Order: sequence, then C-alpha cells, then structure tokens
Amino acid sequence: MVTGCTSPKRISLLHLIRRVSCGCLILSGMTPIASVSLPASMLAQAAEVPDAAAEHFERLVAADAAELKSLEQQLSNAPGSLTRIERLGSEQTGFAAVLGLALLPQGKVVRGGVLLLHDSGQHPDWPTFIGPARLMLAADGWHTLSIALSPVRPEATPERSLPPRLANGGLSAAGTGPAPAEPATEAATAPADDAAPAPVPALVDATSTAAAPEPQPEAPRLKQFSDTERVALGLAWLSQQAVNNQVLLGVGLGADTALGAYASLNLGTRDLILVLISSSLGLNEMNELLKQYPSLSEALILDIYDPASNFASVLASGRRTVMQRSSAQGYQQRGIAGIQNDLQLSHQAVLRSLRGWLRRHATLAEDNR
Repeated sequence: MVTGCTSPKRISLLHLIRRVSCGCLILSGMTPIASVSLPASMLAQAAEVPDAAAEHFERLVAADAAELKSLEQQLSNAPGSLTRIERLGSEQTGFAAVLGLALLPQGKVVRGGVLLLHDSGQHPDWPTFIGPARLMLAADGWHTLSIALSPVRPEATPERSLPPRLANGGLSAAGTGPAPAEPATEAATAPADDAAPAPVPALVDATSTAAAPEPQPEAPRLKQFSDTERVALGLAWLSQQAVNNQVLLGVGLGADTALGAYASLNLGTRDLILVLISSSLGLNEMNELLKQYPSLSEALILDIYDPASNFASVLASGRRTVMQRSSAQGYQQRGIAGIQNDLQLSHQAVLRSLRGWLRRHATLAEDNR
C-alpha cells in the first residue's frame, strides 16, 4: 500500500499536502520544547533564504518564457504549419498570458475537443507524446488545445541555460564603460629642452562630475496563472469553439493536474472525459480526492499506466482500489508496458489505444460536416 508519507519518484502537489499533513500529525504528538534563542547571524541567513528563492524563481520563469517564445516562433515560421497560437487570459490585467497551441479538426466528423496537459519540465509540443498526440487527435476529428502549465515545477525542474541577459545576475558590462582614449602622439608627449616641467593636473573623479543617468522604472512583474486556472482557461476556449464533447488529457504531473482541476472546478456537472497517462497519485491521494469531491466517482476516466514498472503498478493499484470501492462505473485502467521509462518509444501504442477508446466512449455529440 502506498502511504501519503512515502517519497515517490515524482511528487505532486497532493503528495506534498499529504506529507505536510503527516508531519503535522507527528509533531502534534510530541512534547513541546522550550523556545531556543538563535544567534543574530543565523537569523540573518534565514531571512536571506526567501529572497534567494524568489530570485531563483524569477530566473526560472524568465528561462521558461524564453523557451516558450522560441517554440512559438518555430511553429509560426514552420512551412505548412496548421497550428494556431492562442494567448489565453491575455485580457486579464497584470497576468502573463498562457500559451496555447490549437489545431482545428480535420475530416468530415467533428468528435469534440481535447485539452492536453504536458508533464513536468516539458512544453505544449513536447515530442515524446503531447506533440504527436495533438496532431493525431486533430487528424481524427478533434479540436485540440495544448497549453503551457506552470513554468516552475519545484520537484523536478530540468536544467536549463539562462538567457545571456540573466546569466550573471544582470546585464553584461561589456560595452557599457567609457570609450578608450586615443593614444597620444610622440611629439605631443615629449617635453621641450628648456621648458619648465608642466604642472601635473589634479585628478578629477569622472563619476562625480558626469551626470548620472536617470533610473529606468522597473517593468511590473506579471503574475502567473495557477495550473487549475490554466485548465479553466483552456476549457473556456474549447467552449467558445462550440465543442460538445470535451476531454481533459494529462501526462505525468499533467494527469495529476487534470484530476485536481476536475475536482476543484466541480467539472462533474458537465460532460467531461478524463484521460490520465502515468499519473503519480496513489491510494491515499485518490481517497482524499474522493472524500472531498464525491462526484469524481461518476466521471468517465481512462487511466493508462505501465505494468512493467513496479512503482507505477503500485500507484495504479491504489487508484483502482479507491475507485472500485466507490463503485465508479466509468473508471477503466489500461496497462501499456514501457511508457514509464520511455514514452516516446511507446507513444504509438498509447495513441492507438486512446483513439479507439475515445471513439467508443466519446460519441455522444459528434457533428457531421
């Protein structure tokens, strides 16, 4: 059985909530100890930690924004590309817009719309699965929208090279200093034979006499939408396309985000299908979700996991146990070996299984063109 205080390979937000809860329970049973006075130097170091974390966060946000901007330019300039760039939430003042990659359905039958959520450290067109999936689903008659999730994942942030402007904590100093003086000629520097030595000029501090440049006002920092808010923006976009069948598909931590958003946004009141691929939630997390949001047991869910991975199998068994206890008739699991370690090699099998399952279960409101 997987407990909430375990340390799985990937820890979701719900894992963290559970671990904090467990920690509080443990601490609540301990005898209180007297307060300890810390040296001033240690208190000063502790005060610097939030500032350093905030600075690190801003750099990661900037690096992620640069990566998404490069992806947007690449897709916009690709010959024959059918991808439409959407900026979700751009009308919200003070918030950074969410990048969305949209594709219109192809063929004579419009089956519905799919909102795709990528895994940690990836982007909306990641080649291991999300990129091929949005293309395949569009070719099969689905509106697809793949959105960028939160730029910073505290549990598994990939290494990225920072942009040059941020590499050393700010702008490079090259080219900002005064221009070098031209070398003096030999005739001008040689003293005359009978001339008295020239007086030495007093040294003048150039920085004290030169006018200081006007400080430039710092651009206001844009807030970031949470992952749940991003899901809400994506589903609203699908609704604007007059799409009846809607599917929320997530990979890895994107699958966990899909489950959490389904519950917290009360999406059980609408016809919405959930597709989870390699979710990192286990028995305790699913049990907690169902206690808070019982409507989850009525959802139509396809849960794909890797039976060749002991870790993935234990988590999947926990999810299945919780859903069976709640008599969830619409919950199904499928095992596809190899997806936990290398989804790129197995994505064709996943796509074939996904396409067939959706055709059987998401046919409530197909439109013939």
